[in-house]
Amino acid sequence: MKARYNIWLLINCLGLFLFCVASAEANPNILYTSAPNPVGSGARALGMGGAFIAIADDATAASWNPAGLVQLKRPELSVVGSYVRRNDSFDSIKGYGTLEDSNVSLTDLNYLSVVLPFSIFCRNMVVSLNYQRLYDYSSDGEFSDDMDTVKRKASGNLAPLGIAYSLQITPELKWGITFNFWDRFGGSNQLKEEYSFSGSFEFLIKVTHRFKGFNINTGFLWQPSEVFGIGAVVKSPFTADIKAKTATFVMGEPFDEETYETDKQLKMPVSFGVGAYYKLNDIFKISVDIYQTNWNKYIYIDENDIEYSAVTGLEKNTAHVDATRQVRAGMEYLIVKPAKSLTYPLRLGVFYDPIPDKGSPVDAYGGSLGVGLSAAHFAIDGFYQYKFSVNHFSVTKHEEYYPDDVKEHTIYVSFIYYI
Repeated sequence: MKARYNIWLLINCLGLFLFCVASAEANPNILYTSAPNPVGSGARALGMGGAFIAIADDATAASWNPAGLVQLKRPELSVVGSYVRRNDSFDSIKGYGTLEDSNVSLTDLNYLSVVLPFSIFCRNMVVSLNYQRLYDYSSDGEFSDDMDTVKRKASGNLAPLGIAYSLQITPELKWGITFNFWDRFGGSNQLKEEYSFSGSFEFLIKVTHRFKGFNINTGFLWQPSEVFGIGAVVKSPFTADIKAKTATFVMGEPFDEETYETDKQLKMPVSFGVGAYYKLNDIFKISVDIYQTNWNKYIYIDENDIEYSAVTGLEKNTAHVDATRQVRAGMEYLIVKPAKSLTYPLRLGVFYDPIPDKGSPVDAYGGSLGVGLSAAHFAIDGFYQYKFSVNHFSVTKHEEYYPDDVKEHTIYVSFIYYI
């Protein structure tokens, strides 16, 4: 993923800080820009490389493709925990200073849902309530030159509360929709940033962004036979209202503090995908997905109604950001033990997941491995994923570049209880 902190911001905060001190007026226009890290939902789906749009046959379908929820036949409760370790390494050039490597480790709740299948007028239906952590903003960073050092630490995620509905229109055709409410649920949908300055002066800025918005996911599944299926999903764009609270602290004698609030907006882009699967037999299936996100529509609007690309930090009319197109493929093989009523799934996946940046996206690749255990009343799944990109040149506001190698390790564990 693009560096989880905004490089040009770290550099320009030094100039901003000096301006604030000189004018005795702390009014920084903090703009955190970077495409968020898409998290993905569920150990089973991600164990197959995230190629799950056409399969979507567990509770996380509300996120991948809500049409698949109607394939669930029993009420169930599911919970998914996640661990992510991400490393970004940098080499500064053009004499502007040094960027330290970034290392972030995060343990969190990835997914929580309750699913209830039922029938009306001889039509199978499912409703579900879902908490799904979709994007992560956690990061740290440090920039230094001959005189000053700026450190940045951020935490936060975008995690909507979703209400999903799925309907079996015909035996072959299924449709579903998820209504996502982006508000504060257990500390979700907010970003906290802290900037500390040391060297010529001692200065601290704390910013809290709180998000609120609404969007939908809708999709269909077409399964013309028992061995083949096609799926598609669209996730609608939306504009999130942001309440930003900024606190500034000037260290020294006397100690000075100022706090103020501003209203901003963040436009989230439309995304859509298609997928297909094929069953070679009852215990072996393969799948492939293609998914596009229009990052040129990822726009940050500040309190003065000025629009910026939320990927690069450049003003909208000067920033050109291409859409990204992911390609994902995976397989699942089942080891069945009928005498013990147990099934042991094995999963493999590979993917191409380009990183949005100024102009063309940066190539990034990865692979995943998943295992599980399924019994009559419960299922446990786990997966490991490795993602990397090399020579990702991160652009700054002043057109300076920092080679950025990204390495990311992810582990999920999920548990499903069939009620």
